[in-house]
Parts: sequence; C-alpha cells; structure tokens
Amino acid sequence: MTIEVLICTIGGGIIKTIDVLAEPRNDVKYLVAFQYTNKSDLNLVPDELRKRSDVSLFYVYGSGLSANRNYAMHHSIGDIILLADDDNRYTWDDFDRLLGAFHKNPQADVICFRSVSYKGCFQRNFPVCSFELNSTPKGYYVRSCEIALRHNNNYPEFDTHFGLGSEYLACGEEEVFVCDLIKNGFKVIYCPITVVRTASNTTGSLFLNLASVRRSKGAVLSAIHGYWGALPRILKYAIFNVKGMPRLKALYDMLCGAAYAKRIGRC
Repeated sequence: MTIEVLICTIGGGIIKTIDVLAEPRNDVKYLVAFQYTNKSDLNLVPDELRKRSDVSLFYVYGSGLSANRNYAMHHSIGDIILLADDDNRYTWDDFDRLLGAFHKNPQADVICFRSVSYKGCFQRNFPVCSFELNSTPKGYYVRSCEIALRHNNNYPEFDTHFGLGSEYLACGEEEVFVCDLIKNGFKVIYCPITVVRTASNTTGSLFLNLASVRRSKGAVLSAIHGYWGALPRILKYAIFNVKGMPRLKALYDMLCGAAYAKRIGRC
C-alpha cells in the first residue's frame, strides 16, 4: 500500500511545509494543498518543496480549512490518505506503524491514531485499547492529524461551516467529519499507535479566549447529538467544565453555536 500525506496550508504556512516531509521513500507521497488569497503568496513556496519528486503541489485560491481538506481529498490517489497540517512531523517508523495498523485491520475504512508533542509527550490522555468510534469512551476526541483513511471516493466531505476560516465557527470539523463517516456506514476505529508529532496548541484549546471556539463546541454537540440532545450537554459543560470565565457567557455562546447548527441543518 502507498501512503499519501495530504498537507493543507494557507499563506505563509507554506514555508513550514518543507519541515513536514520525511526522508523520501517509495511508498510515501505528499499532496500539498496551498490556499492563497493574494498572488504575492505564490512567491513564498520554498524551492526545496518544488524540487521534491514525491510532492504534488496544488494552488487553491480562497480560504477555509475544511474546503481545503475537501480539495486535497478529491485529488488524492494514495491507498492510504493521512490528513496533515503544516506543523506536523513524521518519521519512517510512523509510516511503518500506520501501514501495519491497516494491514492488521482490513475491515477498517478509517483509523484514528495517537499524536505526541515534538518532544514525544502525549498532549492528552489516549485510550489504551482499540475500539470502534460508534462506542467512543468518555472524554475521547480526535484531531485531524490523527485520522487516516483508505482511499474511497464515496466519503462525505468536511462540512465547510466548521473549522478555521469558516464564517461563524473556528473548529470541530474533524469531529463532525468522523460523525458523518459513521452515519454513512463507514467503519471507523481507534488504534493506540502514535503516527505523528505536532504542535501542542490547537484552536480548540482557546475556549476561554474565542467566542467562535465556544460556539463551535455547541455546534459540534448539536451535529453529533441533535439540537435537543445537545442542550443538556451544553448546560452540563457550562456548569462543571467552564472555569476562568463567566459561565453564563460560555453558556450563551455555546447555545448560539447550537442554534447555528440547527439553522444550517446540521441537527
């Protein structure tokens, strides 16, 4: 099987993309989907990136991370598709473990893995045993760089209402995507195997700082559990998990996100 690493980046992020690439190997290719909103950004592409024969570079005018992921997936040709950002780092051992997991789980369409920091430390608690994501353990969630998929043209798209660059929300696109995969009958499992090093900070960690992140929390809960199922979960989260800001403010923003999800037909 061949692995294709789909690297989505925008603007100046293209400069960091060269650091994502591991040493060349025959069964690993890279697709870089480079979003730009100004033609001057095209001058930022590193020469090292252009020279790599294992890299396919696509220029995508516009913005929105979910839209960029959809573009990359539509143009992917690898047997195994690994979602990536411009702050991810890989080794050959990562790729070997990823291929091994797909060989051992031929029934799985999608496998979610573990990520670690650049120093090799886990950034959150991961389950120690494999499981199907339609029966997810409490507290588990997935980041996009932890998702790998067998090539299939019938996967649902990432919802462009979610994720960086969307009009009202800032994150949550990977959780909604996984939910859509399961609803569409694809088998999604988790394996306690590490396949990527990445930055510790995520947009989702800015719950206290950004209203768009708080709205995303409510919208994701609505997309997964339905509008009425989301309401008690939002209330519970505001009461027991929100610290460092007014709970009523957090509750209001999450409810706005739930109402938005209902308005766009996500629940």
